Amino acid sequence: MAPRFRPPRQQRSTLLLVVEGETEKAFCDYLKSMLSRNRNISVTILNAYGGSPEAIVEYADRQCKTVDFDRVMILMDVDKPVQNQLMFDRQIHEMHAELLFSRPCIEGELLEALGMGPTPATSTACKAKFHQTVIRREDATKPASYARHFPIERLELLRTGVSVLSRLIRAIGNM
Repeated sequence: MAPRFRPPRQQRSTLLLVVEGETEKAFCDYLKSMLSRNRNISVTILNAYGGSPEAIVEYADRQCKTVDFDRVMILMDVDKPVQNQLMFDRQIHEMHAELLFSRPCIEGELLEALGMGPTPATSTACKAKFHQTVIRREDATKPASYARHFPIERLELLRTGVSVLSRLIRAIGNM
């Protein structure tokens, strides 16, 4: 009996997404569960647990030294200034990483995507408004909490924009 022909497996592209905190991790995990299933991409989402922008980039750099990824993205808020811009830029360049800046934080981006009025100017105010009106603070770290507010139809609409969320959606969904 002749052996059966098995088509070669396609190599999946790999994405490392390093996020600043727990809310970003939960939201990105939700995106991954909705968008990367049955796609030609392997997405790794790691939480850098806050800190300065330099600490987050350093964390991403350490991850890149142990595993080779096709694409590296770093998602962080703009609420903390970069202390050494030249060194910061050089490290990003050497990793070939893409920076995504939430303005002023991921909660602000989510509020804007939901059309919830003007986004507060500070991270603290954004977080307070988000947790009062959208997802309670204790539920914001659970990926399933985002399903009600961001069904697949809304994600498809957001994908076509130029915001941080649309770039995330396209990257995680390999679109």
